[in-house]
Amino acid sequence: MLKIFLIVAGIILVGFLIMDDSYNFSIQTMGYEYSFSIALLIIGLIAFFYALHFIKAPISWIKNYRNRQFQKNILKKENFLTLVLTTVLDKNNVSEQTILSKEKKLFANGSTEQLLFEALFHPSESIFERLKNNKATELAGLRGLYLLAKEKGDIDTQTQILDKIAVSYPTVLWARKEALSLQLLQSDWNAALVTLELLNKQKGITQSFYTQTKACILYGLKHYKEAFMLCPNNPAFAWAYASAVPQKAEEILKKSWALTPAWETYTRYYELIKDAPSAKQMKYIEKFVASQPDTKLSLLAIADTATKNHLWGVAKETLQKAMNSFTLTRQMALMMANLERNGWHHEEAAKVWEEKAVHSEQPLNWVCKDCRHTSDEWDNKCPVCNACGSLTYHG
Repeated sequence: MLKIFLIVAGIILVGFLIMDDSYNFSIQTMGYEYSFSIALLIIGLIAFFYALHFIKAPISWIKNYRNRQFQKNILKKENFLTLVLTTVLDKNNVSEQTILSKEKKLFANGSTEQLLFEALFHPSESIFERLKNNKATELAGLRGLYLLAKEKGDIDTQTQILDKIAVSYPTVLWARKEALSLQLLQSDWNAALVTLELLNKQKGITQSFYTQTKACILYGLKHYKEAFMLCPNNPAFAWAYASAVPQKAEEILKKSWALTPAWETYTRYYELIKDAPSAKQMKYIEKFVASQPDTKLSLLAIADTATKNHLWGVAKETLQKAMNSFTLTRQMALMMANLERNGWHHEEAAKVWEEKAVHSEQPLNWVCKDCRHTSDEWDNKCPVCNACGSLTYHG
């Protein structure tokens, strides 16, 4: 609009300047007479609007500066509240220095924010109840009460609080994660599967955690095929699937061995071929371990099959190869003691190997990748940290 006015005024001004100066007018007031040229008046108006235009910029800058400062203070306040609400009342998640470094003066005494601040350092059931009864801090209060119930091991109260949060705040990540942990603890597989899928859709968990936990839940639901297809490198899923579908057991065990050789995979496969003649048994086992021919367990599987068929020479040669290639384990030493005693009738040599077995390394078959707990047997959940499907095989 200003540009259009200046263009029109400029055209009119040029027109007056080209003509003579007869286009004047005068104003009489208080005994004085003021004469003006219309051209001069137009020049004055143009100058006035130009001045307005250039004064407008600094005025706008001052107004914007005030707005920016106001937003900056609000942002500080919001950042603080976010920090409190997301780590709220879980003192292990945030250091006291981090909170105290914020500008506490932003919060007036008795305000909602001040209440949150105090709750963080003086957690108690009464203050959490006050937080819960204030709509602005309801979530913080519920979380505080949940953590207190968790410390006491009160599963019923934990469940009630999480159910309330699920209704009022259905997308809160920490609540969904806690709900999943509680459902897994109680082996509530159907509910856990629903919660896991929601967390995955919300991108609140890593893909590896999703895959591991879903396979574990499917195993709990006895959907062994789906669990194995999702995590084929877990031999425990293969064992369950093979037991459930005997006609496909050989194929399943072979696939599992190719991915993760495990001693029980071999023993289960041997049960399928044990009635075959000795020569065929050896061929079957050699074919079975062909995908991993030089691993320790492959050599031990061949030696064990040869021992069971009284092929003492083959057994001892293969076992010796394993000992030369890998650290001596208790299993190797006991297998050699058995060979010396039953194959060669060397009782003294057998006793020497049994003594070595006592001082030899015992492989840790299953290790929790979350808490490093070790176990001789696989379990759906780690008995220490309750992580689902976290036990990995180390043969």
